[in-house]
Amino acid sequence: MFRFTIRELVLLTVIVAMGAGWWSWHQRALENSRRQEQAQRERVKAILDLHHFERVVSTTNALDAVAVKRCSAAASELSARIESYSAGQSYFDDAAEAVRRFAASGLPQDQVRRLTIAIALSKLLEEIVQSRYDSHAEPIQPLLEAKSTRRGLEIRLVTLQENKPQHDPH
Repeated sequence: MFRFTIRELVLLTVIVAMGAGWWSWHQRALENSRRQEQAQRERVKAILDLHHFERVVSTTNALDAVAVKRCSAAASELSARIESYSAGQSYFDDAAEAVRRFAASGLPQDQVRRLTIAIALSKLLEEIVQSRYDSHAEPIQPLLEAKSTRRGLEIRLVTLQENKPQHDPH
């Protein structure tokens, strides 16, 4: 028959309690991570839904139709790249380049709206990079590049708004 001392039973209880506590913490962390990824996917979809890419171009200009299709493709790529990056399946550079391509695509008259959406998505991307940096999963370089991308888009938007011709009511 086995004989255990009180010390051995207390040690066994402590080890089992620590293991159960770690397992519980780990399961909660995984669930929170899944929820955050789902929320980020929904935010990307909501932001991209603000811009109706599949707009019918009622003009005979074939270049406008190509520009709208290009913008739609850039939006689809952007959504996929951000989702892939947030899941840890791709690099930050791919997502940042997709934001830049989206901002440069489409019709000239929609440029302000597209830049506004690109800025919102770059802020979301910056939040993802910040959370990865805070958890020591990402070095600081992508975080600095995310901020630089967002600032560059904001500067382009301000410049575009300043250079936009004012409509004279007369």
